[in-house]
Amino acid sequence: MEMVRIRRIIIVSLFKILFLISYEAFGQSGISSKYIEVVMDNSSGRFYISTLVGDPDNPNDDKKRILFEKMPPTTYPSILVNDEGFAVGTDDGYFENRPGLSKNRLVWTWRPKKYDKIKLLQIIEIITNPFTLRDDTVRISYIVVNEDNKEHRVNVRLLLDTTLGEGDVAPFFVPPYGKIDSETVFYEGNMPNIWYSFDSVKDPKVRSMGIVSGIADVSTPSMLVFANWRKLDRDKFKYLPEVGSSLGGGLFGGRDAAVGIYFKEVLLKPQELTLYSTIYGLYGDTLKKFDSFSTSLTTPEEVTKFPFIASVSIENTSGVDVKDLSVEIELNTNYFYVTNNKVFTLTNFKINDTVLFSWDVFGNQGIPSGEYEVKVKVSGFAISTNIYGEVSRKFKFISLATNVQTVDTKELGIKQTNVSTNFFQTNFFVITNYYNYTNYFTNTTYITNLYEYIQIDERQRIKSVIDKLNRELDYLISIYYITTDKEERNRIRERMKFIKEQIEVEKEKLKVILGF
Repeated sequence: MEMVRIRRIIIVSLFKILFLISYEAFGQSGISSKYIEVVMDNSSGRFYISTLVGDPDNPNDDKKRILFEKMPPTTYPSILVNDEGFAVGTDDGYFENRPGLSKNRLVWTWRPKKYDKIKLLQIIEIITNPFTLRDDTVRISYIVVNEDNKEHRVNVRLLLDTTLGEGDVAPFFVPPYGKIDSETVFYEGNMPNIWYSFDSVKDPKVRSMGIVSGIADVSTPSMLVFANWRKLDRDKFKYLPEVGSSLGGGLFGGRDAAVGIYFKEVLLKPQELTLYSTIYGLYGDTLKKFDSFSTSLTTPEEVTKFPFIASVSIENTSGVDVKDLSVEIELNTNYFYVTNNKVFTLTNFKINDTVLFSWDVFGNQGIPSGEYEVKVKVSGFAISTNIYGEVSRKFKFISLATNVQTVDTKELGIKQTNVSTNFFQTNFFVITNYYNYTNYFTNTTYITNLYEYIQIDERQRIKSVIDKLNRELDYLISIYYITTDKEERNRIRERMKFIKEQIEVEKEKLKVILGF
C-alpha cells in the first residue's frame, strides 16, 4: 500500500511539472483544480477559462470553454485614469512585472504610458464556489496604486468574452430580472447578486455563473452590461449601452455575447490604492426533470448573510404550450421569509421556452446554525392535463457569531483610511510598507473589513434594511413610468422620496457603527 501511495504522489507531481512545462512552451501560464483551468497569455496578460472535469454530475461539460480561448485571449481589463481609457495587452502601456505564475495565482503589474505613476495589478486565483462548495470558480482581482504626488481619478473595467462549450448562442439569466437575450444594462441601484448562462435546463452542455454582489469578497460594480463583444471592445472604457439591441448581427456579424463589469470610480490620493474583485466560474444548482418540464433550483450551499437569492429556471419540454403555470416557494417560516410574492404565475408558457423566477430570502433573528431546505412547487395545464413537480435544495446556515474574522493591520504593513467594500465603495489604503502590500493581497482570501467585527449583528440588520428599501425603490421606479394615472404617479413619487430619505438615515447609522 505504501508503494502504491508513493507511486501516486510521483505521478501527481510529474503531472504538475508537465502541466507547467506545457504552458511555458507556448508562452502561457496556467492554474487549475480538478474542475477548471485558467490559462493566461504571457505576452498580453489576457486569459481564458475552460472546464476539466467541470460539474461531476454532468458528463457533457468536460473540457469545455466558458471564456473564449483565442490567442491572444479576448478577456481583459481596461483602466480609466482621469477620464482616459487604456486597454491592457495593447501599446497603451507596458508590464512592469511580466505576466506569470506566483503562489498558484496568475499575476502581473502594468502601467499606462501616459500615467506611468499609476500601477495596475491583476491577481487571478481559483477559489471555492459558494454555490457548489467545489474549487470550480475564479476570483479576478485588480489593485490600482497611485504612486504619484497628486490625485488621480481611476476605475477598472473587466471585459469577459463569455462562451459555452462550442457555441455562443445561450442566453443569460439574471435573477430577479429574468432571461437576457438582448443588450441590457444594470446600474448600482438595481445591481443583481448573480448572473448565469446555460444552453438547456434539461441537457446542458456547460453552465457558467458570475457573482457581482452580495458576498464578502466581491466589489459591487457601478454598471454591468450584457452586450456584443465587438461593441464593448471598440471602446477602451466608456460605453453608452444600447438597451434592446442585438447581441450580434448587423455590422458586427454573428452573435458574440460578452459581459462588461464596470467598477466604481474613485479618487486616489498620493500613495493610496483601491481593490476591485469579481467572481466567475461554474453554475451550481439542483436539477430535476419531469415529463413536461425540467427545473434548475439554485441557492448558495452555505449562507452566512441575508438576503440570499433562491432562483429557479424552468424549461417547457412538454411538446405543447403550458397554461396557467404556477411556481411557489416553500421555506421554514419560523426562520425565513421572502419579501416578494411566494407564488408566481404565467398565463402562457410557450413550448421549448425557459423562464426564470427568484426570491430574496431573509432570515429572522436567532436562527440556529444548521441545514435547511428550499422547496419549489411547479404546476400548470398541458392540453387540459394537470402537470406538477417539486424540486428542493438544501443549504447550510452558518451563524454570523460563529463566522467572526479579525485582521491585525500591523501585520499587513498598511494603514487603513476607509473601508466600505460591501457598503459604499471599495477598500482604500495608505501604503506604509511599500514592499508588503502586494504580498498581503495575494495571500489573503477574504478582505471585507480590517476592523474587528464589532456590533456585526446590528450592522447586518441595517444592511438588510437598506437592501429591502433599495429593492422597493427599484420596483416603484419601474412602475412609475408605466403608470398613466396622474394621482397614482404622485403617490408613487412621494413614496420614492420617503424611501430615499429612509435609505440615507440607515446609511448614517451604518457610518456611525463603522466609525466613519
